[in-house]
Amino acid sequence: MLTIGEKIRYFRKKLGITQDQLASVTGIHPVSIRKYETNKMQPQAAQIERIADALHVNRSALDGFDTQFRMETVGDLYGLLMELHKSGILMLRGERNEEKYITPESAQLVPASPLAGYFAMQFSESKKKKAIQVNDFTLCLTDSDVLDKLIKWECFYGIYLNASKFIENADQTTLDNYHDLESTLEAIELELISCREPLAKE
Repeated sequence: MLTIGEKIRYFRKKLGITQDQLASVTGIHPVSIRKYETNKMQPQAAQIERIADALHVNRSALDGFDTQFRMETVGDLYGLLMELHKSGILMLRGERNEEKYITPESAQLVPASPLAGYFAMQFSESKKKKAIQVNDFTLCLTDSDVLDKLIKWECFYGIYLNASKFIENADQTTLDNYHDLESTLEAIELELISCREPLAKE
């Protein structure tokens, strides 16, 4: 996975600004920006916040959920859903079309079956309470744009996982293709988690 420095460089280049311009906008010394990007120094939380603002991305697009979990933007939601899927806690499932994408009308977020013994959903019906075990329900994403992008990511992530099974004894061409696939997946994930659109408020 990309380091914080590599992510800063990626988003800076995408924005089309130099290290010196990023330093000027953030008020961080240019030498520090260079050291961040080459991983010779790690930015602190305050610097990460200023750099993220200057690059027009979420803070979690730079530091992930390791330092401080936030759920404020659509990018944060993408990051959470991708991590839950990768870890097998809440998987995106459904019927696939000819292009191997899950069809939106069949897409569901399905909890891992080992969770069933520990969690249940509880609903109140007047004075009676009804509990449903976790493995007896699925979640549906109601935002079609979020669902569409997550479906495309899931398909590409599946291709990446399948390719990773064959790299141990692969030739150089296969290894190069695998690294290209890995880079493309990282770029897709960075694009999703960088979305700064605020989550809808009820």
